[in-house]
Amino acid sequence: MTAPDRKPDTEPAGLAPLPDTNKIRDALWQHQWKRFGHLTTPLRARGLVCDVELGELWLVRAQLPDQTHLLISGPADGGPGQDAAHPPGWLVTHRADDNGTLYGVPYDSCPEAPHAAYGPRIEPMLDRIDAYCRELGIDLPRPAQARESAPPPALTLTGCLPTAVLSTEEAETVFRAAARVPFRPSKLGWVASVPVGDHHYEVAVAGPYPPRIFARRGPHGTDHINCRATPEEEDLVRHHVERLARAAGRAAPQPGTGPAPPRPGRSR
Repeated sequence: MTAPDRKPDTEPAGLAPLPDTNKIRDALWQHQWKRFGHLTTPLRARGLVCDVELGELWLVRAQLPDQTHLLISGPADGGPGQDAAHPPGWLVTHRADDNGTLYGVPYDSCPEAPHAAYGPRIEPMLDRIDAYCRELGIDLPRPAQARESAPPPALTLTGCLPTAVLSTEEAETVFRAAARVPFRPSKLGWVASVPVGDHHYEVAVAGPYPPRIFARRGPHGTDHINCRATPEEEDLVRHHVERLARAAGRAAPQPGTGPAPPRPGRSR
């Protein structure tokens, strides 16, 4: 084990504080902290407390204001020679603090991934994180100044580029049907396969965020969907899932308390 070292040098003004852990006195942690500074500094400028951790490889954890977090790393299959702080691309996942439930994949520029064209660049990833937080109604402590260029496209719950957009009528029909079918707990929260006509729609309810349709499976294949429920649809589905959770003796996902975020993923 690496011997304890002194506390890191004084931090620049205007950044979120260092993580509240004794690890910051460890020489190995300090070494990795400096190596990831090009990533943690702009995140901390947004008010997010960051840490560096060793999982399958070294990664950055950024704490969000709603007690969830982002995990940011290079590709897990990058090979033994991969530089964890300067990988060929970045994978960002959004997870629960308490049980690791996957709330979404904001960004993935690893080789052959949806955002692969952006490669290891930091700015597109930050732009997508900013947009993702706005989409979920997560208010960053110090939001970044808006940029003129559009962020990389949003991904589905499971990290795919959407291949179809639901009409308002279709989405409403699916969410109403979801309030009558069984849901099961999974790593994506509470999920259900909702039959409507010739298709089955995959719906997830997790954490304080609006329920999402993330896939449509039918006779001609699978469409990747990124469609969130309206407040009215959310109430229907959440109340149903809460009843199922109570009957199973499990905790149900709790709704958010802030203003309703935008609900993309459907056409008129």
